[in-house]
Amino acid sequence: LKKYPDETFVFSDFLAVPIRKKFDYAFCSGGVTIKLPETDNYEFLRATLEKMWRLTRIGVVFNILTDDDDDPDDDLFFYSATEVKKICREIAGDEAKIIMEKTPGIFQIHVYIYRDTLQIA
Repeated sequence: LKKYPDETFVFSDFLAVPIRKKFDYAFCSGGVTIKLPETDNYEFLRATLEKMWRLTRIGVVFNILTDDDDDPDDDLFFYSATEVKKICREIAGDEAKIIMEKTPGIFQIHVYIYRDTLQIA
C-alpha cells in the first residue's frame, strides 16, 4: 500500500463483494490452493473463475497445484488438471482459448483463459 499511495485496494471476500466495473484481465495467484475444510475446492474454484470471467473483457490467469505431487502438503489442495480444464471450458465456452502451462520440476500449472476476440466496450 505504501508503494502505491495513489491506488485503491479493497480487502474483502472476492465472491461476496459486488464489483460493477470490467477489467481487461483478472489474475489469481495462489488464491485457490488452500484446502478448504468446509467447502469443496472444485466448487470454490468454479465460483471464483465464473466471477473472474464475468468481470473481464480479455481473459483470466490463475495457477493451481496438481495432483501428481508424490508428497502433497495436507494444508494445500491439489487439483486434477483434466477436471480444471473441463471447468474452464464450461465457464468460458468453446470459443475461448485455454492454455495450461506446467511449471517444470514443480507440481503447478498456470492457466490462461482468454476470449478469441477482444470485447472492449
